[in-house]
Amino acid sequence: MEENTVRRVLFADLKDFCRQAYVKAGVPAAEAEIVADFLARSDLRGIETHGVTRLPIYILRLQKGYVRKECKLMAVKDKGPVAFLEAHGSMGHIAAYRSMEKAIAKTEEYGIGWVSVRDSGHFGVAGLFPMMALQKDFIGYVISNSAPYDVPMGRKGANHRQ
Repeated sequence: MEENTVRRVLFADLKDFCRQAYVKAGVPAAEAEIVADFLARSDLRGIETHGVTRLPIYILRLQKGYVRKECKLMAVKDKGPVAFLEAHGSMGHIAAYRSMEKAIAKTEEYGIGWVSVRDSGHFGVAGLFPMMALQKDFIGYVISNSAPYDVPMGRKGANHRQ
């Protein structure tokens, strides 16, 4: 009988594997580094459903052109502590990362920063982005929308108990 063995993978190696996959798919190195860090960090926090296991899905989306290989994040409106950004179909991880950076900068200047983004892709574990604000002793808050998943209670097609 063979004994089951556990093979450990170092965080740095896992992150580097993801980074290389993104670079090979045409993502700029700096952006590949950011998204690879978030994927590996998701696994490190025990949220494997949104970590490295999603790498093949994300790469396929890039290859099929569903998501931009290079982030194109532009301000639609940017005034005082508030900004509204257009991501033009960019990778969600990068759009969320850069938006949180902008929110942190606005908070440093105004005491609060509120940044909204439209038209970006799936961004994985939402809880990792507010943690960026923690590094400055700020409170970070991230919300997102998605395609309709279910119908409201009591509506046709809803799964509920009578």
